[in-house]
Amino acid sequence: MIFEVDRQDIRTTRVVDAAPTTLGRGQVRLNVERFAFTSNNISYAIAGDMLDYWGFFPADAPWGRIPAIGDGGLHFGFYPMADELVVQAERRGDHGFRDVGPHRTDHAATYTDFRDIEAEAAFDVDRIDEYLLLWGMLMTSFLIDDQLGSRGFEGASTAIVTSASSKTSISLASCLAARADVQAIGLTSDRNRAFVEGLGLYDRVATYDEVTEPDSSVRAGLVDMAGKAQVRADIHRQYNASLAFSISVGATHWDQRDADPSPLPGPAPEFFFAPGQRAKRVEDWGPPGSRPPTASFWTAAPTQPPVSSASRSRRRRHHERPQGAGQPGPLRKQQEGGALSDDPVDPPLVIGGAFSSPYSLKMRAVLRYRHIQHRWVLRNSRWDDLPPPPVPVIPVLAWPDGAGGYRDVMVDSSPQITRLEDEHRDRSVVPTDPALAFIDFLLEDFADEWVTKAMYHFRWTYEPDIEKAGLLLPLDRNLQLPDDAHAAAHDFVIERQVSRRALVGSTTANTPIIEDSYRNVLDILHAHLAQRDFLFGDRPGRTDFALYGQLKPLLWWDPTPTAIAVARAPRAVNWLERVDDLAWLPVDGDAGWSALDELEETVHALLIEAGRTYAPFMLANDDALESGADEVVCIIDGAEYRQGPFKYQGKCLQWLREAYADLDTDDRARVDTVLAGTGCGMLFE
Repeated sequence: MIFEVDRQDIRTTRVVDAAPTTLGRGQVRLNVERFAFTSNNISYAIAGDMLDYWGFFPADAPWGRIPAIGDGGLHFGFYPMADELVVQAERRGDHGFRDVGPHRTDHAATYTDFRDIEAEAAFDVDRIDEYLLLWGMLMTSFLIDDQLGSRGFEGASTAIVTSASSKTSISLASCLAARADVQAIGLTSDRNRAFVEGLGLYDRVATYDEVTEPDSSVRAGLVDMAGKAQVRADIHRQYNASLAFSISVGATHWDQRDADPSPLPGPAPEFFFAPGQRAKRVEDWGPPGSRPPTASFWTAAPTQPPVSSASRSRRRRHHERPQGAGQPGPLRKQQEGGALSDDPVDPPLVIGGAFSSPYSLKMRAVLRYRHIQHRWVLRNSRWDDLPPPPVPVIPVLAWPDGAGGYRDVMVDSSPQITRLEDEHRDRSVVPTDPALAFIDFLLEDFADEWVTKAMYHFRWTYEPDIEKAGLLLPLDRNLQLPDDAHAAAHDFVIERQVSRRALVGSTTANTPIIEDSYRNVLDILHAHLAQRDFLFGDRPGRTDFALYGQLKPLLWWDPTPTAIAVARAPRAVNWLERVDDLAWLPVDGDAGWSALDELEETVHALLIEAGRTYAPFMLANDDALESGADEVVCIIDGAEYRQGPFKYQGKCLQWLREAYADLDTDDRARVDTVLAGTGCGMLFE
């Protein structure tokens, strides 16, 4: 089995079967046990002709075989995405061999060597997955820093790194962070900004459309990982003579790489070829198998952030054979065979939140259910010892840095759940069926982005609810708040929150839409809980925790919606107390999920409610953002709904669409069948 792409259009792919090769003299058959597939492989395809990557593993035109860093029986090297590879082997000392086949004679040793992982000083067999994913990028970043350092960074005091969220850029940022005389500016998309800022490795993070006018006194250089022609041209033109160097490394934005035909001011872009720089350093570092500086870079404690951040925060899949797409991007979880552990950690992960925050309650419940060691801290209280998050929202999750502190922080509950799925195998909240996982992801967003409107509306519309919130919320962080300060905080909180009602849709005109939807959700949940304990079977999924977070204030805290719930949906009121701490719930491996075609009618009813309210709102919000309008206007059940647009909800819709596109053809068809007639399908048309 061999995975191939059309060399002229790499979106076109095929998997072909090949008869086993009969071995000749000096040949070795390597069974490909696993390989890493990352954006770096796209760079290999883009440069396939220029650097002869297509020549590594020849295929019949117009097809090509993209090289991938892989493991063939504990031999680390470049492999095709295939079941096996036959090489003409020539022993290279005690640490491996080289492919000396006639088609490999012009290729750098980096690409033709196969190293015995167990014999290499730089390798740890227990971290093989991390090596496959990160070693190539880590080596490249080390060599970029090494080359620039040997040139004194051409007099530059600032390095601008594009595609700042990529693994190679993260590793390079770690190298640059060790240099006191060079600052690093990371350029990334708006979607990835919070993640990149949370790494704490760049001196400054900006989006591609925020490249500011340069300070003429600052000499800067560009390390272009993105290959985004327009961004590269903008930086050249803005910095002009102040640009000291321009190095082109990758093409993560390969679909935007068409060159600007006009000449670029400043230095000519220089293509960085990692094997060439490595060859220059072999004499200094010693032969393969010795411990070069790259080995220390991988294993030394001061450089753990790029390794741990990249391996933990980036979503990854573990494939032992080429296969189709797996679960939707935001839903993927660590598969069996990873090196991650659920053993207690010391110090534990910290969640910084507030008792009044639905998203804080959601994430605390997830941590409790999943048996993930953690410490709860009231954000901005005297116990709060966490660093500032990328953006000032809650909850904040903070991971220990190994030195007694917390440097690695992130916000946003949905990505937080995804990261925890990457790091912990047991008691997953993501269904094993990709199609069911997508439905769960969709309804999670319905709870987070639509049901939350009811939470805000009831609390800040009715006088008993307003007064209770105004009295109690200021005491969340400080029970010893003096009476005069408490009174002032009471007035401030009420004035601020009531004034924001229209912004989130809580208006007199919208009241029937929001309150009717709240009652519908209660009725559906009450009916469902008469049959099952959770929405998707005998164990909770993402939607269960999202609904819990939004409904807990409505059903247990705010007087007006609580009275409605107790009378209308007593099962739901009781259910919330259970979901608050499900650490007691027995879970048997991956068992307990419902089959997609056996979901209760109440789940279908919830999808209809989402299609009636959330779907038209999300589309209208997206249209408003696209057109630059200052108001979202849509029709829900014949009534006009209006509110201000929200960029974040535009991102949520984008993530949903990406997850839908990531489904393979069969799973997407199964999802379409479930969504048919609900109104939710309009989100993906």
